[in-house]
Amino acid sequence: MAKQKVVSKHAVETKMKDGKMTQQKVGPPLKFEGPTAEVRVDLGATLNMGNYEALRLGVSLSVPCSPDPKHIETAFKYAAKFTEDKLDKMIQANKRESISRKDTSDDVLD
Repeated sequence: MAKQKVVSKHAVETKMKDGKMTQQKVGPPLKFEGPTAEVRVDLGATLNMGNYEALRLGVSLSVPCSPDPKHIETAFKYAAKFTEDKLDKMIQANKRESISRKDTSDDVLD
């Protein structure tokens, strides 16, 4: 079987800014000779928001890579760190928002 050239299309980073989604090129697409592998990491957390409310947060990232075990391990470490960092930021932002909402609701009761 002949080796085929596969070009990844994952050279674009998507960001939300001021409620608008933007995409930015982050480098040239990676080129792999032969079959490819994909590493996927999903992380999530459920936050207790009080008053019998809960908020589910989740971050998922898929990283294409060559099937070489070293490349798979590198892709996994990258995806794991990325998703963990993003989830931690989302948790902290929502905790601050929850505290702010509680402070505001306390004013209504006073």
